[in-house]
This record gives sequence, structure tokens and C-alpha cells, in this order.
Amino acid sequence: MKKPLLLPVAVLLCLCLPAAAALANSAPTLWRGAPGLELLAVDEQCPIEVTDEQLSFDLRAMDEQGAGGRVTAVYQMYNPSAAASAVTMAFPLLSASSAFDADSVVISADGERLEYQLFYGQQVADGESVDIAALLGGLSMPAAADAPQGTLYSYEISAGQQLEFALDFELGEGMRVISSGFNIGGWDGAAVHLAASCFPDDPQQVSLYVIGDAPHIAVSAYTDNDPANASGDYRMQTEQRQLDLAEYVAAYLPQGIAPAAAEAEAALLLAETLALLEQQPFLDGYAIDELRRAQRVVALVYTVDFPAAAAREISVSYDIAATADGGSAPYWQYRLDYLLQPARYWVDFGSLQISVYTPEHSPYLLPNELPFEQAGDGLWQARLEELPEQDLSFTVYREPQLTRGDLLAKQLQNALRGLGYMLAFLWWLIVPLLAVLIWLIVRFVRRRRER
Repeated sequence: MKKPLLLPVAVLLCLCLPAAAALANSAPTLWRGAPGLELLAVDEQCPIEVTDEQLSFDLRAMDEQGAGGRVTAVYQMYNPSAAASAVTMAFPLLSASSAFDADSVVISADGERLEYQLFYGQQVADGESVDIAALLGGLSMPAAADAPQGTLYSYEISAGQQLEFALDFELGEGMRVISSGFNIGGWDGAAVHLAASCFPDDPQQVSLYVIGDAPHIAVSAYTDNDPANASGDYRMQTEQRQLDLAEYVAAYLPQGIAPAAAEAEAALLLAETLALLEQQPFLDGYAIDELRRAQRVVALVYTVDFPAAAAREISVSYDIAATADGGSAPYWQYRLDYLLQPARYWVDFGSLQISVYTPEHSPYLLPNELPFEQAGDGLWQARLEELPEQDLSFTVYREPQLTRGDLLAKQLQNALRGLGYMLAFLWWLIVPLLAVLIWLIVRFVRRRRER
């Protein structure tokens, strides 16, 4: 009677093993990029006309996560007025301040590189539309906030065994606290309990930045994540120093950041950290890191001098990332979005020539609403005599087209992968159930034969 069970169980185990192996080699199937934006004039009364734009997307160095692309926009501009004009322009883009590389942006006028001022604006959620009118009215450095004074309490713990080092204190009236380095605990009302896991031969550094009266801090250590198991098997070095909040948040910036970017981001972090501390008295330092990782409007502002009745060529070049999607089609899709709405702020905008240089691993441009034509190996172009109503969006792919059959095949593949995932983790439940089912079937067949 055991033999009928051996084959189904063996088959089931064979199904489980490949699923587990596939899971071990799994990878993210969606990498999100940020859309590029057009150049715009800060002064809506600006007389300058854009007679032509050459917009190129060079994706030849783009990797499989969608990074490595570069956009270059070359504008032919003309001042039709009889007077010279100094025009302040802004080039907005979407980026986290932690990801923005000021050195990668090149802005030039007639081949001469221009200096620009950097502004960080409002946070933009994924998929949220950008209000350009609000952006135009909000190009200003965050107000020079009065940075409050505080005290930084620093601790370095050297543990003789694995343990949790803990600080407990009460939040006093008007007190504001930022913690760093702790991985356990938090605050509940006025009570704060913080702990950090410490390991032998690996000194752990934690700190509290306190604005307001000095708290009474109770120090302890315990093992097995249980405060009842007190431990004294550690050494502690402490340091206490005064510094204002501006100095404290500036320490979150990486070394070697460009001075202009550092100044703008330090002002941003100070203003937004102050806003968070007004909402709640306690912050984990990760909240400041999250401010740096949040996607937001970044504006590069510069001035171009136009003689009377003269033309100039303005060029902007910067890195761009595509949204890479490997989960909805047989091969990876790379979608680029480019917001053209800022171009409508010019008094007149002429023709637009778009060129896309595709990567070797995804040489085709999938059909879309714009009149793209293949102009060579890995080169696709479209010429528009006026700005389109919609923003620019296109996808590069391994094959010339993506059919409904391709999408259905991918859905089936995903379903089978999900089944394999379930089998890999629920085999301990499925095997007994299958054994019972087979036993019932065999029993039923035997009884039928005995009749």
C-alpha cells in the first residue's frame, strides 16, 4: 500500500525544489525612474521665443535597472524686442536630494557653461502631478530659520557579550529630542525607552540630541531582549557638547557634496526638521534620512543675457533613469517620461525634434502616440511642428512589439511562479493532504472492486 504514495510525493518534492531555487535567485521587477522636465522662464512676461528644440535621450549606456541614461535639450531662442534682456530661467527636475548629483548637470549658452543656483522644493509622491504654476511662485531658498540650541549626548558602548544597551527618560515641557543609532523602542506619551543591540568586538555608537532642559537619563543594559535580565558586561564612553540644530542636521549630509548643493540641502533639512519637531516632540534620526530620500522638485536657476533682436543657443544636459518593469511582459520594459508642460510658459514655442538612442539590450521603441520612425540601428526620431497636448512618454523593449499573447504568457508565468512559491513554503501541509487524498482514492477504488 505504500507504493502508490511514493510517486506523487516524489513528484511534489521535485516541484518544490525548483521553486525554492527560483526564489533564491529572485530580483526586483520594478525600478522606478523620475520624469524629466522642460526648461521654463521664471518671469511669465518674458519676451523670449523658442524657435526650435532638439531633445535627445541617449540610453545606450542604460543598465538593466534603467539607470545610466542622459537627456540633452538644445533650445534655439530669440529675443524679438528692441531692448536687451537678462532672462532668469529655471530648469526643474524631480529627484531625491540624496540622489541628486549637481556635477552631472551641464547648462550652457552658446557653448559656454553657466553657473546656476540650486533650490529644493516640495516633496512629490510617486505618480503625483507637478503644479508648475506653484513651482514658479515658490522658487525661493527656505527662510533662514533661527536654529535652536541643543545638547548632543553621545555614547559609545563596547559589549563583552550580545546585549541591548538602553536609555530611559521623560520628555519635559517644551523638550524636543532626536535619537540616532537605536533599533528598539520609541516614545509613548512622555515616556521614552530606546535600546540598541550591541555585539562583542563591535563598538556601538548612539546619541540623543536634546533641545530644552536636560533630561534625567537612566542607563541600563540587558540580555535576551528582556529588561529583567540585567547585564553589566559592557564599557561606556560618553560625550556631551552644545550645538545648534543647523549643525546637527548638516552632519547627515555626505562628505564631498558640492558646496552649492550642501548649502541648499542643509537649509532644506533644517526647515523640514523644525516643521517635524513642531508636530511631535520626538524624532528618530531615520526621519531626517527619509527627508533626504523623498522625491521632490529640484530647480536649477540661472540668468542668460540676450542682446536686442538676437538669437542664442541654450543647452541643458543631465542624467535620467527609466522606470524598469520586468514583471508584466516576457522581457524588461523601460519607460521614459518627460514633462513638456513647462515649455508652454514661453511666449512662443516652435518645432520639436526628438531623438532616442536605444540600448543594445532593448533596441526597439514600442509604438506610441507620437510619430516616431526608425532612422538607423538603435535610433528613433520624431519631429513635431508644435508642442503636443500630452507629455512625452515612450518605452524601449527587446522586441519590435508587445502583443496580447506576450502579456498573457507573462501572466501565466507569474501564476506558475506563485504556485511554485506556495509549494516551496507549504510543502509540509500539502504533502500530508495529498497523501490523505491518495489514500482516500485508493480506498474508494478498492471498495468498488470488492463490490
